[in-house]
Amino acid sequence: MHFENRFYGHRLILALYAGLTKLDAPILGFLQHGWDAHSQFRGGDPTWPGSRLLVWNSRDLATAKESGATRVVAIGSPFLYLLKTLESEAQGSTVTAAQIHVSFPGHARTHLIAAKAHERYAQHLLSSRSSREIVVCLFWKDFEDAAVRGAYESRGLSTTTIGHRDDPMVLFRQYLLLQRAASATSNVISTALLNAGALGLPVSVSGPPFDMDSPRDAQIRREDEAARWPELYRPSPTTLTQPLAEGELGREFLLPPGELAAVLGWTRWSQRAWARASAPGLGAIVSAAHKRRGRQASGKARHG
Repeated sequence: MHFENRFYGHRLILALYAGLTKLDAPILGFLQHGWDAHSQFRGGDPTWPGSRLLVWNSRDLATAKESGATRVVAIGSPFLYLLKTLESEAQGSTVTAAQIHVSFPGHARTHLIAAKAHERYAQHLLSSRSSREIVVCLFWKDFEDAAVRGAYESRGLSTTTIGHRDDPMVLFRQYLLLQRAASATSNVISTALLNAGALGLPVSVSGPPFDMDSPRDAQIRREDEAARWPELYRPSPTTLTQPLAEGELGREFLLPPGELAAVLGWTRWSQRAWARASAPGLGAIVSAAHKRRGRQASGKARHG
């Protein structure tokens, strides 16, 4: 199995949804692990030539086919399957009251760029903050960098992280964080922001973009994305973005449990259609996600 199929707990999420008895069953193919403005499947997967591609949305499906890929299937994003699974398990449960505004800043590639870029973005958050507490959810490597955390904490903002992409509980923690949120923003379109939008949260992209390569390149990318997805580039969050988020995450391609198991090569491990009797209870998994999130972020969101 391709090593990237383990990222962000995608395999675990899909296995729980499909009702597998073997939660670490190998996925037959290369599963898209994140959203990108420009298709990452142009010409197929360069790290695994000739592999079967499992993409999220119609845009990536079309690009892969146009590039000559013949073994490509759109199945939707794992986060949407997580939502469907949790919805079926949470009948009658109490919904957490929205308490915070969460921000998912992009991450720069070097320490020097990261610290200065995050300082500028922190200033933007302060200038546009609402009456709600702002929690800045950082990329795990940025969270470990005291200078990056300090860019926010020194200005009175809270910081947290959902963990490393190799941790299978990452998206469970992101879900828990978003359950506390009333709105979400970022300075770049990202998977996390689209996940928030798919949950129905008001979202937007604003603030200075990070100079990943050069200021000019960053501005060109910003102008390109703003032209393609104007719904997201607004000064304040809006719920008008939910249909866009669901489309980019591939809601139209979501499969029933049995069909998903067949597509992923899991037929021999699947239970009867919807059964999850021998899989770990999702309540226990969400509880574990909450506890591990606490340890990851030193027990609570950090403050300066």
